[in-house]
Amino acid sequence: MDLPGLSSAGQSSVTNNTVDLRPETEWRFEVGLDSIVTLKVLQGNAEIFGTELAVGPTYSFTATKLSMFTWRGCRFEWSGDPLAEYISEESVMSSYANLHFALEKLRMQAAEKDAHYKKEVMKEVDIGQFGSAEEGDGPRVLIIGSRSSGKTTLAKILTAYAVKMGRSPMVVSLDPKEGMLSLPGTISAASFSTMMDVEEEESWGSSATTGPMHVPPKNPTVYYFGSDSPTDNIRFYKSLVSRLSIAISSRLEMDHRARVSGCIIDAAGIIDQKVGYDLIDSIVSDLAVDVIVTIGNERLYNDLLKRYQPRKQITVVKVQRSGGVVEHDATYLRSIQRRMIKEYFYGPPKTALSAFTITADISAFTVYKRSEQSHLVSSSALPIGSDETTALLSLVTKVEVSPALQNAILAVLYASAKDTEDDIAEASVMGFVNILDIDETKKKVKVLMPIQARLPSQVLLMGSYHYLE
Repeated sequence: MDLPGLSSAGQSSVTNNTVDLRPETEWRFEVGLDSIVTLKVLQGNAEIFGTELAVGPTYSFTATKLSMFTWRGCRFEWSGDPLAEYISEESVMSSYANLHFALEKLRMQAAEKDAHYKKEVMKEVDIGQFGSAEEGDGPRVLIIGSRSSGKTTLAKILTAYAVKMGRSPMVVSLDPKEGMLSLPGTISAASFSTMMDVEEEESWGSSATTGPMHVPPKNPTVYYFGSDSPTDNIRFYKSLVSRLSIAISSRLEMDHRARVSGCIIDAAGIIDQKVGYDLIDSIVSDLAVDVIVTIGNERLYNDLLKRYQPRKQITVVKVQRSGGVVEHDATYLRSIQRRMIKEYFYGPPKTALSAFTITADISAFTVYKRSEQSHLVSSSALPIGSDETTALLSLVTKVEVSPALQNAILAVLYASAKDTEDDIAEASVMGFVNILDIDETKKKVKVLMPIQARLPSQVLLMGSYHYLE
């Protein structure tokens, strides 16, 4: 059987490379956008982002930069044409594991204090009193670092280790350029209680689709910011984080296992003292953060230590930056984002889906975009006693359906055309559509959708992303 993208004739020249990996070392590899590298563990134990690989099955990777770590040693074979591959004996996994055990201690204390959890899950097991967790709440961990410092990698590892312990942590992605379980330009949150799919683009797994699933799907809550960086519109970003925090609190109130497991929050890589620290303050407040983890930045660690250490409820710790973290340039990031958008509509190579095209009247579309920051009220124009945070103009603006929307990716919101602009600005995401063509003469719009259905009557929100096949 042929591998995707490879012919039978080409397979005859593929060489299987067998490697023995010593304990506490890792094999690092990079795969290009049009290449495939396969990996099979022959014996021993190995993991990627904390998710253990089974002995025997073949894993396929494309357009990614990963490392496979082993605690006790393993033998594996690989084939393909990676851009780079090497073995490193300098691993930070021990410090990441120690961080996991410290967080697990806080979860155990939270479980002891949560009467409902003790009755339904712990069966009144006495684990003693330790740590500093609040009544029934697991640790809420905010991971901070510069761009390409390994924040998301650490978040995945901590999530995978927590799941191994039977936990269901709430994972929160606040970096719009990555789009956890969603498209680029979003922030999202989901409870993880099952393994992640290491072969998926971002290794988080996937949300529910119309095709077969290799691992149980996740059910994220998603908000559409519409671009890569929070600095593109600070006020709109903060408003979405605030709405997401309310949704998270509601879910944790209903799910005691997730509440005890706590939150793992992956922040955007903005750490400058003016904008970045203000964003951190906002996130800490909205999400009730009690543990801040900084990666590979001594100044950031000391600044935050001085800023939050006086608040005894917040602990600031630092971990090393992995030597395997690779800087993602703009070209690579755009390529990955394009691939994520394509796979949303057509599925990944191993689970191809059938996208659907429909044509509808222009009048059927209600489209908004976020307001520009310059359109928000200036503090000098506010009434006496008001401030900028309470007297803003609407965060979204209605736009005309015109050829300017062609190839745009639009978020389908849980909001109707009858809702107020404030409600629309706070609405979460149902899904996404791609505008293929707009015929102003016939007043028709051609739309690409991931499922066969009528055009939703909900409001559509425009961002900065476009997709052209």
